[in-house]
Amino acid sequence: MKRPDSRRDYPVVGVLDTGIAKNSYLNAWLEDDNFSSYPEELIDPMHGTCVSSIILYGDQLENEGATGNTGVKLFDATVFPDKNKEMIYEDELVENIREAIKTNNRIKIWNLSLGTEIDSDINQFSDFGIALDNIQESYDVMICKSAGNCKNFKDGRPKGRIAKSADSIRSLVVGSVAQSKNGHDISEFLHPSPFTRVGPGPANSIKPELVTIGGNAGVNGSGIVTNGVQAIDPAGNIVKIPGTSFATPRVTALLSELNFKINEDFNPTLLKALTIHSAKYPSELSIPINERINQMGFGIPTSADDIIFNDPHEITLILQENIVKGEFIEILEFPFPESLVDEEGFFYGDVKVTLVAQPVLREKQGAEYCQSNLDVKFGTYENIKDRDITKTNILNEFGPDDAQNVLRDSNYRAAYKRDTSSEYARERMLLNYGNKYQPVKKYSVNLNEMTSSNKEHNLRSERKWYAKIIGTYRDFAETLAQQDGEILNQDFTLIVTIRDNKRQHNIYNEVTQLLENRNFLHSNIKLREEVRVDINKKS
Repeated sequence: MKRPDSRRDYPVVGVLDTGIAKNSYLNAWLEDDNFSSYPEELIDPMHGTCVSSIILYGDQLENEGATGNTGVKLFDATVFPDKNKEMIYEDELVENIREAIKTNNRIKIWNLSLGTEIDSDINQFSDFGIALDNIQESYDVMICKSAGNCKNFKDGRPKGRIAKSADSIRSLVVGSVAQSKNGHDISEFLHPSPFTRVGPGPANSIKPELVTIGGNAGVNGSGIVTNGVQAIDPAGNIVKIPGTSFATPRVTALLSELNFKINEDFNPTLLKALTIHSAKYPSELSIPINERINQMGFGIPTSADDIIFNDPHEITLILQENIVKGEFIEILEFPFPESLVDEEGFFYGDVKVTLVAQPVLREKQGAEYCQSNLDVKFGTYENIKDRDITKTNILNEFGPDDAQNVLRDSNYRAAYKRDTSSEYARERMLLNYGNKYQPVKKYSVNLNEMTSSNKEHNLRSERKWYAKIIGTYRDFAETLAQQDGEILNQDFTLIVTIRDNKRQHNIYNEVTQLLENRNFLHSNIKLREEVRVDINKKS
């Protein structure tokens, strides 16, 4: 049993649920104040207590270090009544959530393992999801949201689409994978749970973004048999309970631990980017990449300790910025390690790039609810050339000559795109996002997998490296902004990890020196020897 140490501080998580019982495991971790929309006689704290126990004890209950959580205070926000005693409608639940967060917005991380049981629409974002986006933007908080459950597996039907409310763009949405397989269970170990709802969300949005263990299930005769994850009930007993509701609090615990350890101003795009950047697919998984994305998002995140872990054979650079309409950010002479050149004279290594934006959102625009987009290009160029800034589309007098984006999936051999069994298949992310307005983009490539002709063109050691972030906006947002005098802009976090997959060179020290030599303003932010790069090369 954990006991808080009075000599230290702990992160605080808001639990938007059915209430938290004051049992011997949780009582000492409960905040003194709380929020409740209901009198005690209309509350059944079973669900909320189990969720809260996983936030606090999830690693110990499953005997693993999935989150790295060392302790967390719990804020009880009872927004849902005992359904056997009190009916609740969607709009009432939304207002309860809004009031709980509005009156306690010192708390930045919130767990929401409640929602609807209705499939999201393919073209229309739900009122519930839009409301959650509005709440997070209004009060500068982050909600970790369950993807929702369905029982289609009982009749042998495909998994249902993510639930309405889990189509929230700003929320981090979590699905479930199986922690084990018993006799009647359908899913293999660390494969999507039979009950977990899947993507894509409206307008092909990637939902859920992450998965973690939440149970398994099967059918015995005409009845459902479940194999749940462990939790603690209101009486203090260990119970086994399945559902995406009980996967979500593991990611919430990870977010709170990261936010606490970073010790800087709260930044939801940074937290979301870090968890997604760390995510991998299990080595046991054999399903194709498109199915992985739909059912598992970007995979299973690693623990806070792993994210902060220092490895001399890699470097992670983080850029946190705001980009205004009409501008772009271009980083020339990007500090790619000069030692990562093979015996044939080509750059090699693993490159992982994650971009998370806070998009401009406009309700009542249907599938075009996301009104802004950011694209990232990362690659090489031949030389810096002069450009004619008298032309309307040229904003910078200098630019890269023969720029080649190494993140393009067409650069890589087809055999690797189909590969699901190699060690690197856990991380490979060859996605063509095209013109989709996706607020989260992730690429993970092994430069050795590039075709011979593209290597020749892109990876010769004499070439220089660059990164570029470009924003675009839909016509509706631009027209409305002109009428209202609004300056359209997007906050974003870009994370780039470069790794020596031969483990021969001290990449961290080398890149740090390159940053100094090339006059980049930078500072450590206590994240896996990471460097925040302040770019003064904005155009």
